[in-house]
Amino acid sequence: MRPSTTRVSATRRPAGRTVGKTVRAAALTLATIASFLGVAAAPAHAGKSRLTTVSCGQVITSSVRLGNDLKDCPGDGLIVGASDITIDLNGHTVDGNKPVDYGGGYGIIVRAPHHGVTIKNGTVQEFSFGIWLDLSNGNRLRRMNVNGNLIGVEVSTGSSNLIHRSVFDHNRDTGVRLFTADRNRVQRNKFLGGRWGVLLQVGADNNRVHKNTIVGDETSTDRGIQVGLNSNRNRVSNNRISGFDQFGINVDDAFRNVIRWNRSNENPGDGIRIGPGAERTTVARNVANDNGGWGIAAYSPVRDPGGNFAEGNGQPDQCLGLDCF
Repeated sequence: MRPSTTRVSATRRPAGRTVGKTVRAAALTLATIASFLGVAAAPAHAGKSRLTTVSCGQVITSSVRLGNDLKDCPGDGLIVGASDITIDLNGHTVDGNKPVDYGGGYGIIVRAPHHGVTIKNGTVQEFSFGIWLDLSNGNRLRRMNVNGNLIGVEVSTGSSNLIHRSVFDHNRDTGVRLFTADRNRVQRNKFLGGRWGVLLQVGADNNRVHKNTIVGDETSTDRGIQVGLNSNRNRVSNNRISGFDQFGINVDDAFRNVIRWNRSNENPGDGIRIGPGAERTTVARNVANDNGGWGIAAYSPVRDPGGNFAEGNGQPDQCLGLDCF
């Protein structure tokens, strides 16, 4: 009688399963050795980082993660050519050629019909305009260093843009300028030096400037925050301003703006000034100490819910045109 082979086939292991276990065991052994040596094991997708090499003046039409710096761009740095994309600078720098006037190009341009672009994680420096949002809406700038430009960021006739958690270091004219721009947010940024910190002008309405730190120095010959030229219904709140020659915060020729919960200290001029032509401005719960002029001066009638505080200012009465304690 022929011996049965049933028992043999029942105990045989499929080759694929044995190989799989061997591979897993080897991988575990390598991981253990790497851990013992203090070396991190490389992830399986490490070779697929998708870094993109870019060049000065390049038009970007899809999301990118930069793999290189741009140095001494003679004109523009990067030009956005599509909506709803992300430009991750990945720690890299887009660098211009140190312009002396407004003819020196733009670091990054986002222009209509393109909207909804995110720009993050890098440095833009030494252009006429570091980043220009022109007729473009719903863009996001975050964790950027915008340094040594004439104007750091300009928003021209755009709305619903967010400028967030970025550093603006010695942009010679202005850190952020909103020009005929509505419903934008400038919040949780740091500004160092430069003539102006944040400038709202020519019909910049319904914007919010919130929780920024704005520190002037010998280059800061004007104002930390300026709201004027028919810029209406803006909210300036919870900012800290110091070191600007004229005023920490100034509002003039504007309508129904709110100045609340700010600290404007140690400016050579006034801490907060509400100038001629500023109608129905609300000024509440601000602190203005140790300024060279008035703590808070209102040269137009204001809405004063109270809570403003001023001491140690150059004017003995501390405040003009409203009550301070």
